[in-house]
Amino acid sequence: MVASANDQWSNDSANTFLFGTENDGLFQLNANGKVIKNYVNNKVDKNSIHSNSIWSLLLDKEGRVWVGSYSSGAAKYDKLY
Repeated sequence: MVASANDQWSNDSANTFLFGTENDGLFQLNANGKVIKNYVNNKVDKNSIHSNSIWSLLLDKEGRVWVGSYSSGAAKYDKLY
């Protein structure tokens, strides 16, 4: 994973870090920087992220993480998937 100027990151309530990339989807990392999961778009999976181009991350007052993409709008990150 290579960081670029468009990469975004956020710390969620489970003390993991979410790192959005320009072309490689959304990465969830533990406090040591180890990748727990890489979320990427899968056209046949309705629960996958809408785009691999993540341009913004927002942690709201309720602790929910919102993911903004380049071309597919915003979506709420759900840890169950």
